[in-house]
Amino acid sequence: MIVAGILLWFIGRYINRDVLYLHPEGNEYLPRNRHTLYSIPVQYWCVAAVLYAIGSWIFGW
Repeated sequence: MIVAGILLWFIGRYINRDVLYLHPEGNEYLPRNRHTLYSIPVQYWCVAAVLYAIGSWIFGW
C-alpha cells in the first residue's frame, strides 16, 4: 500500500501537469482538466493511502 501511495503521487502529478498549448491563431492557453476525487487532486490521495498503510501495519486495521 505504501508503494501504491508513492506511485499514486507520480501518476497524479503526471496526469495533472500543466501543459501549455499553442492555439492555431497564435494565442497560448492553458487548459484546466484536473483529475480529482471528491474535489481533491489525485496526487494528494497518496497521503491518505500511506497513512492508512502505516495505520494498518501498526494497529492491524
